Amino acid sequence: MAERCFADEWARIDAWLDAVRAVAAEGAALSAELLANQRLIRGNGETLARGLDKFPCVMAVAERPRGRRGAAFWVHRLLEAGLKDDPGGTLAEALRMADFFLDETRVA
Repeated sequence: MAERCFADEWARIDAWLDAVRAVAAEGAALSAELLANQRLIRGNGETLARGLDKFPCVMAVAERPRGRRGAAFWVHRLLEAGLKDDPGGTLAEALRMADFFLDETRVA
């Protein structure tokens, strides 16, 4: 069991670093914000579990604004919302806002 948890943790870390490397050419600001997302994974018990639930949500949305002006802003905003240790309300609202503003089908 512990070996599986260790393997899962390293797989998550590798995927996170791959995402950072993929955006490195686009600029330091977005890369730095993706690196900062690791701050969501902290503590133990329920705090850790919530962070592990939030991390993939923030990282998935972080892929959407790539190449767009303001991408680092959205990643930072989602991270800050995720760091608020509420039961998901702040992050859920930020995700809805990001979905709205990053919707490529929306007419400006």
